[in-house]
Amino acid sequence: MSTPASAQHSDEEPSFKAFLPHLRIAIVGAGIGGLATALACAKAGFENVTVFESANQIAEAPHALGGGQYGAPLWVAHRADLQRVLREGCEATGSRVTIRTGARVTEVDFPGTRTRIGEDEWIESDVILAADGVKSLTRKGLLALHGQRDMAHETGDAAYRIIIPREDLASDPELLTYVDSSIGYRWMGPGGHIMVGFLICDYSPFAHSHLFQAYPMKAHSLFNMVLLHPDVNNTSESWTSKGSKDEMLEFYKSWSPIVRRFLSFVKADEVMEWKLCDHAPLPTWIEGNVALLGDACHPMLPCYEGVRKDRAEKIQASAAATKISLHLPDGPKQVERDALIREAAKGGANPDKWSDSEWQKFMWGTDSTKDMLARIHEVKSGQAQARKDSATARLPQNF
Repeated sequence: MSTPASAQHSDEEPSFKAFLPHLRIAIVGAGIGGLATALACAKAGFENVTVFESANQIAEAPHALGGGQYGAPLWVAHRADLQRVLREGCEATGSRVTIRTGARVTEVDFPGTRTRIGEDEWIESDVILAADGVKSLTRKGLLALHGQRDMAHETGDAAYRIIIPREDLASDPELLTYVDSSIGYRWMGPGGHIMVGFLICDYSPFAHSHLFQAYPMKAHSLFNMVLLHPDVNNTSESWTSKGSKDEMLEFYKSWSPIVRRFLSFVKADEVMEWKLCDHAPLPTWIEGNVALLGDACHPMLPCYEGVRKDRAEKIQASAAATKISLHLPDGPKQVERDALIREAAKGGANPDKWSDSEWQKFMWGTDSTKDMLARIHEVKSGQAQARKDSATARLPQNF
């Protein structure tokens, strides 16, 4: 994938250099966000970064991540592959990044910038970056300081997550064409949707409003499927909850034959079901020298809050609005929606918000690094001017 020159940064010329390289930086969580942040800190010149991970080893998680750059192809990576590359990158920094597994953070001392590991060990730091996920302990503590409770809000939906090895589909040549292509597909039907591949939509007569997503990954050796549906089982908010294949087949029994054939290849003990929840916008991402990032709050780095918080919250809210449009039951509103989606190809607005060209410009047409560096420059310039004004104010009046 080609990268615009403005977005290219070599290892020798990072876009951001550490002003205080000896700062002690503690990162809570060795997921994608935590490891990416640790590696970015090391590349920027920070020399004392420690990642605390509660698991005894960084295990593979069975789902995929999509990524891309506005105006360039969308890439899909298996989470385990991306996590492995980030971990290896951290390890290659030598002593700059230390990853401590089996180190469960049980408390964060915001005023003291300390993390407690287990019951007795306290670690002092200069900065704490909490990448401890959707069930963030740090977020809970931050909200408590503001007199708020950390509560997930159920959306009423859940998602089946399925991965089918290519060899299991060997008896169905038509399904293999989906695995071997570099295309994403999406089915919509009453009450849910399915996504498959790279977001090219299939508007068959069987697919009107629920969504089914799927796409090939790991060099087309695996086929990943995400199937949204009503949460009738009060599923837990976890990546590892088991689902029922029989219930899955029952829900999708009237969907496209292609969908039903894919699902017939799923092993009964490999159906995962995940409750979809959201969280109210946070009053802040930063408290003292502690900042949240990643799934803990959906921001980026601490300096991003001034330029990114409103934008991140709008994108987060758009998921709920898009769900309403995609999950319409069969009827006049669904027919109207389908007509608008077809017209969108000619330049009109798309009720499928994330496929709307104007919304894509808002989501992807932003250089986050450029915005952050500009904000840092503004802050530094403001501080320099404030020091100058302060010094001027202290001068004798006849100076």
